[in-house]
Amino acid sequence: MDSKGLKERITSGLIVWLLVTIFIQPILSFTWKAVVAVGGFVHQGYVDRIYRNAAAMIDSNPYGELTLFILVLFALIATLFWTQRSLESDPISVYLHISRFVRLTSWALTCMCLLVVFGRLAILKGTAAITESFTQRLTVLAPAISDTEYKTFKARWAGMQGKADYDALVAAMDKRAAELGVTLPPVRKP
Repeated sequence: MDSKGLKERITSGLIVWLLVTIFIQPILSFTWKAVVAVGGFVHQGYVDRIYRNAAAMIDSNPYGELTLFILVLFALIATLFWTQRSLESDPISVYLHISRFVRLTSWALTCMCLLVVFGRLAILKGTAAITESFTQRLTVLAPAISDTEYKTFKARWAGMQGKADYDALVAAMDKRAAELGVTLPPVRKP
């Protein structure tokens, strides 16, 4: 075996190990910590949005709003793709690479729009689930409580700002139901 080649391979292996240990591993570690931190923040915002929207959903039509939003986005995307097709036949735009920019923009906006619609639909589904759960539980509890207590629960529902408020409201309803001997349906999660 060639000792010079072996020394070169060992040296290069040590250099690679040193580079990975000093540079790449800390960068990957930092990146992962950043992803976890941002992911937790985004998830908490998503959950709080569900509960905040549930309180505001009393007199609105979120399905109609989402449908209108989808139609407007569809018109915007169709216009972008039509513009892209028109520019592809124009020699000046081909020369200046404008059609490539419009194509990339069209696809990027389409992907972003699909993500927004998916997120909005997920929030709407979660909001509907907890609204139905709260309404069902309050309906079961209503004959056993006073009109003031009923209005207090509705007011606390309308004033919700996040999951903590919802959990406190559910705990108060459960406590009052236990005092009165009323069995409430289980809480549905979004």
